[in-house]
Amino acid sequence: HKCTWLLLQALQLVNPSELSMLQELYGNTEEEGSEKKVTALYTKLGLPDLYAREQEESFTACYKRINEVASIIPPAVFLKRLAELLEF
Repeated sequence: HKCTWLLLQALQLVNPSELSMLQELYGNTEEEGSEKKVTALYTKLGLPDLYAREQEESFTACYKRINEVASIIPPAVFLKRLAELLEF
């Protein structure tokens, strides 16, 4: 899912020349270095930092909601699954 998220974010941020490069290289296994070029573009666009922020915000929101229902369902049930998702 992370790959799809990165691509969708990139498509919102790229300029026309970057879009052309992305269209040419994304998923292109025949051109050597295409994956590194796409990764470099993602870095240039700030996507690793954006992903980290979004992941942290999602975790915080989930953790808050888990604590809200703690009197009904033991938090450990959700926290184990949340930890698994973060490892993905």
